[in-house]
Amino acid sequence: MGIACLLAFFVAYMLVLTWADYSYVQPASSFSYAVVAVLSYFLLGEAVPPLRWAGILVICVGVFIVGHTHPRTTEKA
Repeated sequence: MGIACLLAFFVAYMLVLTWADYSYVQPASSFSYAVVAVLSYFLLGEAVPPLRWAGILVICVGVFIVGHTHPRTTEKA
């Protein structure tokens, strides 16, 4: 089951990379930290300490801030 999930992730990740730039895909994939914590809490009944929730919140806020900054690119010569 784990190998099947990992294979599905890699296939989906490669498909997304063919549609969008890496600079857009990478921040979106960092939300996986929050998804993994929520699924492990609800599906597996694992204890997720408040410090880990705080860390996930910091990551998500950072990704949100970076995702909403305007890109600085140089002109082609």
